[in-house]
Amino acid sequence: MVQNPPRLKEVAKAIKMYDGDVILVGNSEIRKALENLIDMGFLVEPTSATVYAAFEKIKEKLRGLRILVPLTGSGLKMVQEL
Repeated sequence: MVQNPPRLKEVAKAIKMYDGDVILVGNSEIRKALENLIDMGFLVEPTSATVYAAFEKIKEKLRGLRILVPLTGSGLKMVQEL
């Protein structure tokens, strides 16, 4: 959502250097991920749910691998919006 992210060149360089990937997710996917996380007992902020939404999108490609999905920040400030 940031039009001119800081350190964009460094991020792009790191993605190339480590043969990484970028996963795009939309607002509806983030909201669904946030709701799923809440159902699992994780009350996180929406930016953290973005990581989970991306994971959900590519999890079949990752089958058999051990994956860490960092969930950070409290979602308490936006509970009323859900």
